[in-house]
Amino acid sequence: MIRGSLSEARRHFRRAVRMHPDEHEFQFALARVEYELGNLRRASRYLGRARSIGPAHYAERYQAKLDSINEARER
Repeated sequence: MIRGSLSEARRHFRRAVRMHPDEHEFQFALARVEYELGNLRRASRYLGRARSIGPAHYAERYQAKLDSINEARER
């Protein structure tokens, strides 16, 4: 049930990202869903996009999460 809900959330956030590619919140939300689904490479990619297009005050937060994902990918 949860995995199905995550897959549905991914579909919706992908659509949101296509419609509004410059909204960092949608990129971040999609990164979170991909992370929960175990897709660390995709999560990292969307989180990197969120960091690059988001306001400066979000950059540190996004970078910390990106560092955590990259560490998990190396294990």
